[in-house]
Amino acid sequence: MPNDQDTFLFRFVLEYLQRKGYKGAAEALRNALVSEVSEDFHNPSLDMDDQVRNFLEFFLYVREEEKGLLEDYGKIYRWIDGCLEVIRVELGQLTYPLLVYLYLDLIRRERYEESLKLLDEWAPKFFEQSIRDELFSLKGVRRKEQLSENPVAQLYLKHRREIFVSQYAFELLCDFLVEHRLTCIFRCIMEHFHVRLEKDSQVIVSEDLKSSIGFFPQKEFEELQKNEIHWKPLKESDYVVQEQDSQLESHTTLEGNALDSNEEHPSISLPKYPLGSAMLETEDDKLRRVSLGGVEALPSSLMYTFSNTYDEMNCVDISVDGSVIVAGFDDSFIRFWDGKECGQYRLVGGKPLIGHCGSIYSVSLSPCGRFFLSSSEDGTVRLWSTKLERDLVVYRGHLFPVWSVEFSPLSHYFVSGGHDRLGRLWTTDRIFPLRLFGGHYSDVEVMRWHPNCCYVASGSSDRTCRLWDLRNGNSVRLLGPHSASVCSLVFSNDGKKLVIGLENGQIEFWDIVQGRRMSRVEGHKGPVWCLDVSKDDMFFVSGSSDCFIHLWNAQSLDSSLQSTLSRDQILVKSFQTKDSAVYCARFSRKNLLLVAGVAL
Repeated sequence: MPNDQDTFLFRFVLEYLQRKGYKGAAEALRNALVSEVSEDFHNPSLDMDDQVRNFLEFFLYVREEEKGLLEDYGKIYRWIDGCLEVIRVELGQLTYPLLVYLYLDLIRRERYEESLKLLDEWAPKFFEQSIRDELFSLKGVRRKEQLSENPVAQLYLKHRREIFVSQYAFELLCDFLVEHRLTCIFRCIMEHFHVRLEKDSQVIVSEDLKSSIGFFPQKEFEELQKNEIHWKPLKESDYVVQEQDSQLESHTTLEGNALDSNEEHPSISLPKYPLGSAMLETEDDKLRRVSLGGVEALPSSLMYTFSNTYDEMNCVDISVDGSVIVAGFDDSFIRFWDGKECGQYRLVGGKPLIGHCGSIYSVSLSPCGRFFLSSSEDGTVRLWSTKLERDLVVYRGHLFPVWSVEFSPLSHYFVSGGHDRLGRLWTTDRIFPLRLFGGHYSDVEVMRWHPNCCYVASGSSDRTCRLWDLRNGNSVRLLGPHSASVCSLVFSNDGKKLVIGLENGQIEFWDIVQGRRMSRVEGHKGPVWCLDVSKDDMFFVSGSSDCFIHLWNAQSLDSSLQSTLSRDQILVKSFQTKDSAVYCARFSRKNLLLVAGVAL
């Protein structure tokens, strides 16, 4: 005999079937339950609250093939847009990702015409540049088979979108969906969103929580904040051996600042070099280093412009002494120029270096300038000799294009990141990676070494940065989410701060010890492709596709308590190029600013 709850449900279902005209189904239900229920069940008369009835009917209501999906999205968008400002700010987080998920759902169901109508009608409502770039990428997905090839589609389909709303706003949303029977919208929210409910609606409007919207693992962020960061720079004794030492190539561990080693994850050793090695700063570098400070003591600058290569050159790097320049091209060729011998730069060998079978996306010179690394569309990293003018080693590990590669400050080790959403730590004398860094939701766009060589930072198109501990390969900080994809990174020389350049032109400053954003500034009108810091931490420089080089006052960040700074507060000087996009900016050991770019 069914209990009272079961009887209530049976009555409701039977009444629903009768009202909808499903006589056969109603009769079958009666016959199946005739021996288990009382006689009054055959003629149900059910009195219930209208809100309960609407809620139950909502889950039983299924629109035929959901043909009104375009109309349903219009209803929810207009309702949110007409709410009070406090509620509109909270629920406005839903409108754009909901549009993306509905569009992808229609593609998966092979309803291509309706998906195109949905995007054409509602995409113009969103004006943010990063959103427009995503929609432009998604519009290229016209068939179900293309979903697996589109990185934006994969980012949305494989991860749930996290949003913060108050309890009151979420209840209003649910009541609206039930009242208008928007089952497809409700199902999409339950399937693709992670809704974090907050009691105080005023908290949601704050800048910090508004920046926490997106594919951001909040729980992991809070957990990683507990890790201790050993940020202090290396001592000279950690990587320098005296001439009387017999073993010049001895090693010290990456434990660095007296950290305990882990038997499960052995420590990585650092190379040691004798005094006077080309890998190290010389006394002449230190004596001739320009002391910077204030508007009266700005660095001297030198820019190299590549003509007739805008559609061909993808990357460029300059050695720390400015004597060697290496560039990678879209035709898989590499060219490098050497200015050590005659004081004028000449194309070495007179012909390009051939080795890769795909476009070159990143190059990195060793501190001594005798070697450089290149990463390519073919998924490999190659080590080259500037003296032999040929490649020495091929490192295979990535399955897809490698977007970034960088030598460590002491050479010997290097890191790479690519389309497979993984970062890798390598050593030049082994062809397999020593560490794998996995955690990003999308492509790893840029990798950068910490000054003490114990950590590396990775920036991704999932709008986050991570700090990785090289001793065990674990993530120890999660920074973000940012307002756009990460294009460039640089650490301050003291190791405490990380500067992040974004695709929308913004520049963010983070304290990696506390794991918080110090400030943000509207830097450029285009992607920030390069960043660097002067040797005395007085200035940092940024270069962009907008043909400008900006010099910023790094000391103003420590004294400012504002979360968003105006350009005038920290901008020291702007240099406009002659219609040349800036690909690389670097301070030499003597604080000379070296810049390279491509004439448009």
